Amino acid sequence: MTVQQDAAPAPDLRLTAGIYAALQARDPAQLEFHQTAREVLESLDPMRARHPEYVRHRILERLCEPERQLVFRVFLGFEQIFKNALTGLPIGGGKGGAYFDPRGRSDSEIMRFWQSFMTVASRPVQAHHQPLRVRVLTGKGLAWGGSHVRTEATGYGTVTEDAPTRRESRRDVRLRRLCRRQGGHRRRLVKEFWARYVEGGSVWDVPCSVTLPCATQNELDGKAARTLLAGGVVAVAEGANMPTTPQAVRLLQEAGVAFGPGKAANAGGVATSALEMRQNATRDAWSFEDTDRRLAAIMAGIPTACLATAQEYGAHERPEPPIGTR
Repeated sequence: MTVQQDAAPAPDLRLTAGIYAALQARDPAQLEFHQTAREVLESLDPMRARHPEYVRHRILERLCEPERQLVFRVFLGFEQIFKNALTGLPIGGGKGGAYFDPRGRSDSEIMRFWQSFMTVASRPVQAHHQPLRVRVLTGKGLAWGGSHVRTEATGYGTVTEDAPTRRESRRDVRLRRLCRRQGGHRRRLVKEFWARYVEGGSVWDVPCSVTLPCATQNELDGKAARTLLAGGVVAVAEGANMPTTPQAVRLLQEAGVAFGPGKAANAGGVATSALEMRQNATRDAWSFEDTDRRLAAIMAGIPTACLATAQEYGAHERPEPPIGTR
């Protein structure tokens, strides 16, 4: 039997900018998906030059359009692929969910929804001959086979990944250790460090050396970035999915600020989910300290791997300008 290879892509799709333009034309309403795809595509030109086979087989196009239902063409799925990969753990490259608001629903309606959801979720799991709770459900309570550190994982992972990017003062080290030990409890932070509430103000107005946007997408925009730069910021690490706008990222990078994108700095949650699945698979339960140690090792390895890859492809000296601004 003869296997026919994919034809070479059209010339305008051989450039990452062309792929991004095609993505915009195909799905014009998916603005957040455009943004997260752009963050990856804009840095891939050095890779294309070394691996023309990726262009020939349309790997980049396939990354931007994985197999999924139209309603799930959201940026979280794309973000998850790269976070999962950077952990170095065998946790695949997918993320899913369902649009279901339980507010105002009866107990029967909620039960029927979950029965349908779990019936569909069980199909890919059965192929691996593993219990459903092991392969799919993470973030469980400890009594249900959950893992220590899962609640704190995202914050712990972000401050751990960020640490190698800057020189820390003694106060920075104390604050980082406090955040890791207490999970960032506000009362303790207010008592030991300075804090005040400003009516009508913004958290970005506070002068600081390290900024960790950890709420929602695009919360840190260009105006906020300029304010942070004026306040002396030296490092920004994203503790959420895409919390920094492309304009803000460009301003921070042009100013020489160490920047940890969410695909790296926000990988603590998925890493601990994988550690939870590992414990379930071996019917083991690690202590808080043991789990935290494993998470810290994973997160500390991410910037090392990113820097080594950037050096390998000659892309470590300065960031590429975003697509559309070259």
